Amino acid sequence: MNKTEGTERWTHNGSAKWDHAPVVGDGTVYLSYRSQGGGVMDDLKALNGSNGEVEWELSLSGYISDITLSGTSLYISGVEEEGHTIVRDTSDGTYSREISSFSDINVQSIESPCVVDRDIYISLTNDNGNGFLFSFDSITGEENWRNRLGGGSKSSPVVASDAVYVGSDSGEIIAFDRDNGDELWSFSTDGPVRSTPALVEDSLYVGSNDGYVYSLGRVDEASQNQTPTEDNTETPTAPSEPQTTPTQPTTQTPSSTSTEGPTATPTPTDDDFERGFFTNGGESSFAFLNNPFVLTVGGFFLSVFGIIYQLVGSD
Repeated sequence: MNKTEGTERWTHNGSAKWDHAPVVGDGTVYLSYRSQGGGVMDDLKALNGSNGEVEWELSLSGYISDITLSGTSLYISGVEEEGHTIVRDTSDGTYSREISSFSDINVQSIESPCVVDRDIYISLTNDNGNGFLFSFDSITGEENWRNRLGGGSKSSPVVASDAVYVGSDSGEIIAFDRDNGDELWSFSTDGPVRSTPALVEDSLYVGSNDGYVYSLGRVDEASQNQTPTEDNTETPTAPSEPQTTPTQPTTQTPSSTSTEGPTATPTPTDDDFERGFFTNGGESSFAFLNNPFVLTVGGFFLSVFGIIYQLVGSD
């Protein structure tokens, strides 16, 4: 169908139960599906993406998972022979190699693998209802590590940077370290988590059978350890283009309300300090009274005037 208008381009019909997600690469659509004939049989088809014509097809015994496409290889997990994952060539579906064998697990169900670089991650459930997550080398098929999920798993794993995420029937979403399989964290819901998690930037989205869709944030260690400050307002960045900003006049009249505070006046030293009646340094119209001779004569006449006043008053 046309994804913009929803108009039909072509259809492909057949005696099939189309319950697996298709994958597309280089103009070819790859399908795994359940045949409607007798017995347990899943088939594999490659269709031309332009007209829907069959390019090749083959039959596989046993239940198989959705297909994972990586480069020119198709990765398919199945439950036959106690569980396995095989690699087939995209050009004609020919067998390439087997990645894993779970002969010690007794596989009941197995999910579509996740291939990242040279590693391949597979979740499954054994006959006892226990879930496992495996990591294999996609070239040699050697097991890197395995870890229990606490419950069965119908969720395919996804990978982001250094972590693997998967859901379990115990209601948990679990993150594992890619290198060694150690559990990093888990988040519990109220129902089995059978959907495949979706990763968008720093958020993990996953649906649970409890009826809710969850968004989980991936917070780095630096932000967790950041000490909160009293003022979290970001300092504005200086604009790249010069902007005209009103400025104050360069000459200002001092006022008592100035935000800059009063200008400090130097304290006079002993050498600068002048004694007198009407001045303490600086100029005045009575500065002549600071002369010691004037002060002495003036004082004498004041004393004489005082004596005469007392004699006259006593008479």
